[in-house]
Amino acid sequence: MAKRYEHTLSLAKAISARRRERGLTFEQLGFLSDVNAAQAFRICRGEFKTLNPSVLKICNALEIEPETDGMARQRFGDTAIEAMLSAEVLTAWDRTVAGAKLIKRVLRALHGEA
Repeated sequence: MAKRYEHTLSLAKAISARRRERGLTFEQLGFLSDVNAAQAFRICRGEFKTLNPSVLKICNALEIEPETDGMARQRFGDTAIEAMLSAEVLTAWDRTVAGAKLIKRVLRALHGEA
């Protein structure tokens, strides 16, 4: 449990530092990442236990790779990786059926499927 906390804190510090480096308020960070400003504040303080979609959205907005900030797969398991992929797909999706079909075709093309 202590190791997980250390890595959460490490990522929170990286997020907070990048936010300050870019001169963003919590409201601006929330807007950029599509996360509530209060949630962005809590994440910057390290008040999270897993790489949930909100943490991943903030990482994406700030161009932070959680893997490089100490949160490796062996510490959080495949669910963190799945959450990261889900967040990316949802960010790319325009919320239309046509958009969903396009993403599906792109993913299948990556795997060599027709």
